[in-house]
Amino acid sequence: MEVQLIHGDITALRAAGVNGGFRLVLDLGAIHGLNDKERAAVGREVNAVAAADATILMPAWAPARRGPLPRGASRGDIEAVFSGWTVIDEEACDVAGAPR
Repeated sequence: MEVQLIHGDITALRAAGVNGGFRLVLDLGAIHGLNDKERAAVGREVNAVAAADATILMPAWAPARRGPLPRGASRGDIEAVFSGWTVIDEEACDVAGAPR
């Protein structure tokens, strides 16, 4: 198996040399801190490089004011960014006892 690491802007994946056909997209908080215009660009770019049967895995926390931390993303925010995709599972995470 060949692995290629690419350093680039997630709002311009194709310009960074990311080619299509990905069946798995993993977002570990990338869209949480972006503004609406940047989020829309990420949605367009992921749609362009993902295969028709692709899956996106994305842990997300609810929107809130968190000082310097990212604003979060609601289910509606995620569905707006990845229009044409279908949310097939959603599970709340118990963060009781987690550091503030």
